[in-house]
Amino acid sequence: MKRHRKHSENAKAVAQEVIRTVLKGDKVVLRKIIPKHGYGKSIKNHAVKVTRTQSYQEEIKPFVERAVRERDRLIVAASEKDLSKETYDQIMRSVELLTKQIQLLTGGATDKVDISLTEILDNIEKENERPPITK
Repeated sequence: MKRHRKHSENAKAVAQEVIRTVLKGDKVVLRKIIPKHGYGKSIKNHAVKVTRTQSYQEEIKPFVERAVRERDRLIVAASEKDLSKETYDQIMRSVELLTKQIQLLTGGATDKVDISLTEILDNIEKENERPPITK
């Protein structure tokens, strides 16, 4: 039981360093972060063994939720009619960056996917119509 608890603390520490790294604007390299927090050399090449743990997910979830809200806010702003091309392009670059970070932090696909602004706005609308999930 003590060993499981140790790994949970280690996974939580990995998540905290990942968040700090993202906030600094640096590239997240899990194979460099993981060994710093008590994991062996074999685990650094299998990051999902850390990132899929409950303690990692619990630590990263609030940060990801804030990033999703910010991305959604930017998408709505991009749909405004009176934006200059430069402002629109800047907003969409921010949306792209936030989307990539969200995908990396949650283990999602990071391939480029073609999707229209209309589809994104429709998804946000649907998401806002859903009742909140309660535990």
